Formats: sequence, structure tokens, C-alpha cells
Amino acid sequence: GGRRTRGRAELRPRGAVGPGLQNLGNTCYMNAVVRARAVCGPTSGRLADADAAEHTTAGRRHTALLFRALLRAPRTHGRSWGADTVSPRDLWRWVREVYDPFDNTRQHDASEFLLLWRQHLGPPGGAEPSTTWAAWRAEAEALPTTRIKCRTCNKVRVNRSLRQEPNGLWPATVKPLASYAGVLDALRQSSTETPDDWRCRTCGGLGATKWYRYRQLPKVLTIQLNRYDPLNGHRRSNAEVSTEEELDLAEYAEPAGQVAPGEIVEVPDEDPAPAAGGAEHAEPAEQVAPAEPIELPEEGDASARGGGNGRGEDARQTKYRLRAVVCHVGESMSEGHYTAWVRERPSQEGEEDGEEEAPRQAGWTHYDDTNVTPGHKNLPESVAQSGYL
Repeated sequence: GGRRTRGRAELRPRGAVGPGLQNLGNTCYMNAVVRARAVCGPTSGRLADADAAEHTTAGRRHTALLFRALLRAPRTHGRSWGADTVSPRDLWRWVREVYDPFDNTRQHDASEFLLLWRQHLGPPGGAEPSTTWAAWRAEAEALPTTRIKCRTCNKVRVNRSLRQEPNGLWPATVKPLASYAGVLDALRQSSTETPDDWRCRTCGGLGATKWYRYRQLPKVLTIQLNRYDPLNGHRRSNAEVSTEEELDLAEYAEPAGQVAPGEIVEVPDEDPAPAAGGAEHAEPAEQVAPAEPIELPEEGDASARGGGNGRGEDARQTKYRLRAVVCHVGESMSEGHYTAWVRERPSQEGEEDGEEEAPRQAGWTHYDDTNVTPGHKNLPESVAQSGYL
């Protein structure tokens, strides 16, 4: 960072604090999500530098310009980099155009905004014309395997979807009276579902246990600590969930495409769109694993380290490093306030174009709309109760 490159603004130096975002009236949820997502993964910076022709929709154009304002800035004087605050008004107007319920009359859910934002930044007409946007959207993609076990006959059905899961958002329910060792423990306690209305095609029994594994993990993973119980008026759970510096999700990676003996493997030819009139998909064909495990055919890009980019990455590389936390303080999803904590990367000697300056250490900056407070060595203890994304 900090080096001049031809044809683009300078990269804000590693460790330098970026600008705050103006609150346009109940838009703190958007500010926090955009601030956090801008620093996760390498392609947000590439979008900031991309040629204008790549931004083929209004949403893409406004997103790229906002990333540019947050991540790139001309040096103005002394050690000041860019503006102190940035207005997200153009992105906000676009959000309201594509989704009417988002207005400034009340607070909105940050995770709902994140999913809608990603969805509406898809390519116009289906075909992706931009390699840069394709890479940004691919950072959140995963390739799941669903297992569902009948409560009556204990048969396990395995569905290896051929369609990418596009959102990279994993929910973990935080219960009021539960105890959690950390985010990974919260995921473990929420990683199974128990659909009571599922009927087994083998024995006809009702009820099952359902869980997921992944042949491809996302490059950028967002974990939602769902603290609001829909059965209790979406009231808040303040159970503490500490945020680990690193997560190893090896236990969620599909081991080399293998299935256990006796598992029923559903093999879809494709993931078709629903038929007209809302008809359900045709039931997939089945294979029953023999006494010895079998290895299913390899997908062309099924590396477990999010991406599956076909460049020979280690499929067992499953570690993630914490980069940002979106926090929420409030008793329900429709009230309160959102802020973001962002880990600033350490600077390197010599990256200030020869200036004599001691390398900065990695730390945390708190972004509360336009109030920006850098210099935190660690996340405060309060994040264990307020951490949401």
C-alpha cells in the first residue's frame, strides 16, 4: 500500500484509517455492512480500480465508487489521506429503487441488506460481462452437500448440489441461556436442523435431522450470530460469543467427495429452474454407497478453500482470519444502532515511498458512521454481546 501506480489513485497505506460514512437517517446498518465488506477479500480494491465500462448497472457503479472513496484516496497534505467522511447517498438511492421496504423511517436488518445488496449486484441479463465483478461475487460462493437422516429408519440421504450457493452467509442461533466458547462453538450448536414434516422415501417415516458439508468453502465467509428469537417477538439474546482471531472450518469440508457405506446418494443431472406454475423439481436419481466408501466424480472447481479456482489450491485449506465485525446494540431488529470494527493491516517498511516512519502494527478501528476511532489493540469485551455479522 501507499505506492503510486499509473492510472489510479494511491492505495491508502496499510494501517492508515479510512473515512467515516454519513448517516442519512437510519442508515447505520448499510454503513456498517459496506465498511466491513470493503476490507474483506482482495477484489473490493480491484472494483475500486476497475474501468467504468465494467460497472454495467447503477448499483455496480455506485458500489465501486463508494469502495474507491473508502479504499483509495489522493494524498492531500501532510499525513492526511482523502476526506474525513463520505456520503453513501447514491448507493442508498439505488437501494431504495430496487427494494421499496428499505426506507429511513426505521432501522433495518444488516444481514437482510447484505443479501439484497449482493443479489441485485448480479449481472444484467444473466451473462457476466465483467471478470472483476465475477471474482467479487465468487468470493462468497460455496458448494454444499446436504445430508438428511430419517428418524425412523436412520437412512442418510446425500444431495450434492451442482449449483453454487451464492451468499457465503452462515447463520448461528444464539440462545439466551446457552453458553458458547466462541463463534465456532455457536456454529456447531446451530449446524443441524430437525424438519418434522420431512417424509422418508425409503420407509415413509416423518421427521429427520439435516446438516451441511461443503465441497467448496467461500473465500469470504460471513457468519450471522442470530440473537433475535422469532418465537419471542424477535427479542434479543445477550449471551456472550467471543470472536476468535482465526477459525478452522475443516469439520465442515466434505472429505474428498466420499460418502459413508449405506448412504443414499441423490445425483441430480442439473439444478433446473422451477417449472411454470410452481411445479416441484423432478426427484433425482439415487445411488446407494456399497460396503466400502466410494469417491464421487470430482467437480472442476471444488477446492475447499473458497474459490475453487482451478489453480491447484490445497482443498484442505480451511482457515479464516477475522477481518471485520458488524455490531448491533438494541433490544430488537427494528431498533438500535449498528457499527463496524475493522482490522487495519500492519504497514511494511519502505512502503511510504522512502519516508522514514516506523512500521505500524495491526490494530482495530471502530467505525460509528462519521465517528472513527482507531488505535485499538484488541476488540473490546462488549463485542462478545454486540457482535452480529
